[in-house]
Amino acid sequence: MNSKKVKIVSFKLTEEELKRLDSYAQIRGLNRSEIIREALNKIINDEDIYRDLEEKASDKHMIFEENDPKSGGVARKNKIEIIL
Repeated sequence: MNSKKVKIVSFKLTEEELKRLDSYAQIRGLNRSEIIREALNKIINDEDIYRDLEEKASDKHMIFEENDPKSGGVARKNKIEIIL
């Protein structure tokens, strides 16, 4: 089992967004969570996008953590909103 600490996050999606997500997940052979996690990781790993999210973090409501491999722990917590 994965030893990483995880948190459950809820998303509000329209029926159309959910259909598109399920369709894409089926094509990729993954489930919804895996597709969302993959998308979030791509966003977080893109430095320009991540910096932009940090600047806008103060008025958003969803919390995601970035792990800092150098310190072996959580580097910071940022509040960001992801709209799919």
